[in-house]
Amino acid sequence: MGVDLNSLSAQYRLHLTYDRLDLGTNSWEHPIPIAICVGSFVLYVTIFLLSLVSPLPSAEGLKSLKKIHNYALAAYSGFCCGYTIWWLLSYEHTTVDRFMCQKMEGSGAELVFTSFTLSKMWEWGDTILLIWGRRIEGKPWVWNNKTVLHCFHHSTTFWLFLIVSNLPCAVKTGTLLNGGVHTVMYFYYADPSVFPKKYTPLITQGQIVQLITVTVLWIITPWVCDVYASYPREHFAEYITGQIFVPIYIIMFLAFYSKRFKPDDKKTKKTN
Repeated sequence: MGVDLNSLSAQYRLHLTYDRLDLGTNSWEHPIPIAICVGSFVLYVTIFLLSLVSPLPSAEGLKSLKKIHNYALAAYSGFCCGYTIWWLLSYEHTTVDRFMCQKMEGSGAELVFTSFTLSKMWEWGDTILLIWGRRIEGKPWVWNNKTVLHCFHHSTTFWLFLIVSNLPCAVKTGTLLNGGVHTVMYFYYADPSVFPKKYTPLITQGQIVQLITVTVLWIITPWVCDVYASYPREHFAEYITGQIFVPIYIIMFLAFYSKRFKPDDKKTKKTN
């Protein structure tokens, strides 16, 4: 028996609240969405703690693991981005109305986005490799701009993707923009030497621009799409969640960017 993609398309959308007609419950009475959100966060924290005490690979083994992990995620992200471009052109979702308001369904789009959402847990491998790298170097784990951003971002993106995917534009921009930025980012992680140093800030800039872009699109969807006009009222928790968490990402990325790529004081003095 084949997979009914149209049915599957409804299954990867997670509602925190439900309409009475949908499930016969009032808002917040259905435990599964909250269990997934809290459970995925707890799972990430558990993996984080285990990584602090787990057996370590050799330095060479870790280097190989990093390359495999990063090249694989770069290739996968590139596939998702390329697939989305093909899908948008093939299904003519190139106008504002169709891009913002019509669902991304057909030709395996549901499976691609489902796998892309699950890949947010695959990215937790970044944390394991980061912790192992510090332990092999004999360095303790330190909380700073980079590590706080890293852990907060990775611990919340999986369930955030599940929630915001109730909006069609979030599904499309997820695989298109996030997939595109991650293609470059993970290739850089795999082999930084192939990227000229002067271009590395563009990766973080790309992260910040895509986060701002998707937040604006989420906010304006109810005003652009008649079918979602009542969405903020009927599903306020889902509507506001992305607008709470993503601006926090943006602020953290800006703080990280300003600290990592601040101008060299000595060069500035010579120029002046």
